[in-house]
Amino acid sequence: MKRILITLLGLAAFLSAGAQKRAVELENASWKIAFDSTGIRKAIDKTDQFGADIIGQMNSLGNLTITYKVQDGIWLTVPTDRRSMVQDGNVITYTDRTIGDVLSVKQIFALCDDGLKWDIQIVNNSRFPILVGDLAIGVPWNRYVENDETDEVFQKVFTKHAFVSGDASFFYFTRIGGEGPFPVLLPDAGTPLEYFEAKQRAYLAYIRSGKSGNAQTQGTWRQEHSYGHLSPAGVDGCRLDYGFKLTSADSYKGIRDVLYNNGSIDTKVAPGMTLPRGQKASFALRTKCQIDSVTCEFPASTRLARRSVKGDTQIWDVEFDRLGENKVTVWFDGGRKTYLDFFSCLSPETLIAKRSAFLAEKQQWRNTGKWYDGLYSVYDMVTGELRGPDNPDFYDE
Repeated sequence: MKRILITLLGLAAFLSAGAQKRAVELENASWKIAFDSTGIRKAIDKTDQFGADIIGQMNSLGNLTITYKVQDGIWLTVPTDRRSMVQDGNVITYTDRTIGDVLSVKQIFALCDDGLKWDIQIVNNSRFPILVGDLAIGVPWNRYVENDETDEVFQKVFTKHAFVSGDASFFYFTRIGGEGPFPVLLPDAGTPLEYFEAKQRAYLAYIRSGKSGNAQTQGTWRQEHSYGHLSPAGVDGCRLDYGFKLTSADSYKGIRDVLYNNGSIDTKVAPGMTLPRGQKASFALRTKCQIDSVTCEFPASTRLARRSVKGDTQIWDVEFDRLGENKVTVWFDGGRKTYLDFFSCLSPETLIAKRSAFLAEKQQWRNTGKWYDGLYSVYDMVTGELRGPDNPDFYDE
């Protein structure tokens, strides 16, 4: 027993030493990035006066969720427990392989002048076509500090902001204290985001979501769920390439400039994207790319027109007669697209009158036998009943 314990301790020490050897730190004038065998464990913008790590403890950047099937087979998942890691100067490459090497996935991280490039390559090594049902990246950010009663809460804890909308998608992160710089993660051309899932400790942004998205029965997701197609090995189309860039901006205007300078679209909308029926809205599209066209979802009940073009900025006007969701699609750069999701509602006067009537008719207790007679409470839309002190359901938790 003693000999077995010594052997196990020796093995643990060996594995620990191996894990330490796999820890790598890359640094340039702008960023300091720490890697281990799982991915990026720390990313610090060197212009940040607080030295905040955007990734956070227990998180890593480089977690991919990939489901696929070979020909008409069953859905399978690409494992990550056999991931290899190779360093070549300022470039770190991770490789995941399926059993039998049917599919290989490479992630290549390389420092650049203003941040970090992240390329993803998926290669079919088999003689059969492969359908990629899901391809999602995990988006981590630092949400906690060890002592939440210190100034570190305001300096090193971030909130994620996401715009998941095709080829103009992006993420940016703000700290509680509101000070910059602001980390920005944005996809390369040819890497559209079409779906997301927010879980307790994970946020998944999908490049392909055909399997998971089409299986979702709740809600009314407005973007198409697509699949990735891989031809057999050695044939054109046997590889899929995607990419992202992690950078930062010193202000909110700087975030817009990051989008513009990296081939995306800087969009402004006024007065907003929820509008009374017949209220005109204007939106400005600033981009280095060619705007091919702007189309509306319901042409018969939408008035859409370009008002002006000045340099790299186009201004459009839009009005909706159809109540509810109204999608405007911006086509740009020879086939890329993004969406502006407007919502058309009744006039404020009508909404206030309807809401007031509902409060009076549905949300006030009128029972002289109850001590809370006259109380305004919560109307349960699921069960169709007015909740109160005697039947609060989960509202008392």
